[in-house]
Amino acid sequence: MLRRLTVEDADAMFAYLRDPSLTEFVSWEHHASIERTVLYLMTVEAAYREAGLLEWGVATRRGGTLVGTCGFTRHDLDHARAELGYTIGRSFSGRGYATEAAAEVARYGFEVLGLNRIEAQCAVGNAASERVIGKIGMTFEGLLAGRALIRGRFCDVKMFARLCRSEEGRGEA
Repeated sequence: MLRRLTVEDADAMFAYLRDPSLTEFVSWEHHASIERTVLYLMTVEAAYREAGLLEWGVATRRGGTLVGTCGFTRHDLDHARAELGYTIGRSFSGRGYATEAAAEVARYGFEVLGLNRIEAQCAVGNAASERVIGKIGMTFEGLLAGRALIRGRFCDVKMFARLCRSEEGRGEA
């Protein structure tokens, strides 16, 4: 289930973001203090008010426990495209939360935002993320050499994408 994030989510979010292994394949560091998580959530709340941030909390259906986040990490609405990203706490991984959330965010992108293209990237070796991307119907487009700086070294990244089912508006360049 997707929902807006609030500062009240700090304890639940910190519980999974403090795990250094969670950030093995991403460019940002784990949260070493709850203060960092609170500051992040304050930034998210401000972005909801000012810019309509496109990131949601992923919560369990029973109890509403926050288990991660999912949304568009980058978007270019002028060109009807966005990049999908997600983070699910290790203790909740492998239960379908990332797949369900990513599918719902992609549906929102195509049906509500009118996106033509949704992309997702994952570092080479991130098999769990690659499985999620495949389950939501994205197609592998190529390897981007040295694309991401992760833990002080440049890493190769796999690029995936999915186009809107409608071919309307597509033309020759």
